[in-house]
Amino acid sequence: MQADTFDLHSFHTMTGTTFMLLTEPHTPEVPELLRTTVYELYCDYVLKNPFHETDQVIKSELFDSNLVERCQAANRRWGVTA
Repeated sequence: MQADTFDLHSFHTMTGTTFMLLTEPHTPEVPELLRTTVYELYCDYVLKNPFHETDQVIKSELFDSNLVERCQAANRRWGVTA
């Protein structure tokens, strides 16, 4: 969904999890970022966690910290300053 002030992207995984990403309009590579980076981190740090149950809120410090790191790297690549 695109609006004047934001874009809303969603990615529904085969495991039934839906990721939503709110970005500034016309941010490049967002579908690719969702399909590869975010889902890869989700698989590595959440699905492989033996204590995580399906439909449970994601509570993983490793997932969170790696996601922030990858998003910051994408922002630097796109020339966004925070």
